Amino acid sequence: MTNDKNQPTVSMMKFRSQPGTILDEVYYRNRNVIIEKAGKPRAALVSMQDYLQVQRMRQEVKSDLSLFIDEIQRRTAKYKKKEVQQAIDEAVRAVKDAYPETI
Repeated sequence: MTNDKNQPTVSMMKFRSQPGTILDEVYYRNRNVIIEKAGKPRAALVSMQDYLQVQRMRQEVKSDLSLFIDEIQRRTAKYKKKEVQQAIDEAVRAVKDAYPETI
């Protein structure tokens, strides 16, 4: 395995020939491994602990986003859709004008 930016990588051929060894590396050493094909990252092997943590985080983000959207809808319910869109468009223009080099 090679180390690219502190992330272990393994070629697809090595993974095919030694899947058990590489899976043990992920499981026992709790190290994520990037699988490359022709030198390009194609997949990542992560520990179940990391996978479950990511899944929990994704669910939390979805829940938070849903609450945020509900709150926006509640606060803007008294306005017509056209008025809300105009306010959004004005805000976007203001940001683009203030930070033209980043957008």
